[in-house]
Amino acid sequence: MKQSQRRPAVRVAVAAAIVVLTALVGAPAHGHTGLVASTPGDGDTISSPLERVALAFGTPIDPHHVEVVVQDASGRTVSHGAAVVSGSTVEQALRVSSPGEHSVGYRVVGSDGHAVVGSFTFTATGAAVAPDGDAGSPSRAAGSFQVASSDPGEELWDRGTVVLVLASGVLALVVMTVVGVRGRAVRALEPDDDY
Repeated sequence: MKQSQRRPAVRVAVAAAIVVLTALVGAPAHGHTGLVASTPGDGDTISSPLERVALAFGTPIDPHHVEVVVQDASGRTVSHGAAVVSGSTVEQALRVSSPGEHSVGYRVVGSDGHAVVGSFTFTATGAAVAPDGDAGSPSRAAGSFQVASSDPGEELWDRGTVVLVLASGVLALVVMTVVGVRGRAVRALEPDDDY
């Protein structure tokens, strides 16, 4: 195989390596909207009346794309009303009606466009139960979601990462094309040894 036939293959391989390395190095550095803290926290036991849960995220939350569902051990929804967003904090009112383990499921979209779905649990003791005994709705609210068991906050390919990878690939191809054209121009000016 001639050297001139190998050069396009080498250029393609180098461009592919640059794109892959950019994706691997750039993705972890790109910020994500992830759950930073919650009240109550995951696994907490609450003994005083609980009126709301609060979720704090790493970036501001889009108030138009927020859903928080809190359920008791029997699957009854005890979240009440719409979630309230203030910057990077989301609060959801509750009507805790029975002691036991409760699950908090959330789905939010940060101002960076990154969607986060997650869940955690807390336990309410008898003293944490609301005095009015409101049992909440008997089933999931309309439009509620299935809580994911994994942490999508670790997603690798959000919009910013995809744009970064594509831009890096295009830049690599442009640079390699310019270098290839200059190399051909220089070789054309060199004397031919076949005389």
